[in-house]
Amino acid sequence: MSAIKDKLSGKIIEIINIGKEYTFKAGRIPANQESRLTSAAKSFSSGKEMVLRRNSQNLIAGTRNLMSMNNMMLKGLESSLTLLNPENVLQRGYSITSINGLILKNSDKVEQNDLIDTQLYKGSLSSRVLVTKRKDMEEETG
Repeated sequence: MSAIKDKLSGKIIEIINIGKEYTFKAGRIPANQESRLTSAAKSFSSGKEMVLRRNSQNLIAGTRNLMSMNNMMLKGLESSLTLLNPENVLQRGYSITSINGLILKNSDKVEQNDLIDTQLYKGSLSSRVLVTKRKDMEEETG
């Protein structure tokens, strides 16, 4: 009976040792998984941070380019406005002629003896029409 008791005692100790080994391994595996999970999270976060930084730089560069292009377009429009400013057109030797406040674009609106006003760069004139010459339709188109 003592032999059976010793044999049984040995088996119990063996089972306890196996249980301790499994418990130890079970504690190591979650720690290992926690380490891998932490590492993966840091890697993922780092990758996303790089993407965010790159997108931020692209956004800044794109905004600067857009502002530069808009600034150049604005300067071009400003230059066109300056060139087309009626005062600048008059300064180049052109004049604006009107009858009763309406700007004349052709002689069809004017008759002999009508009073017309001409705006020059410096000053204006009032004139009486002596003769009107109308362009023939063929001359206008051809």
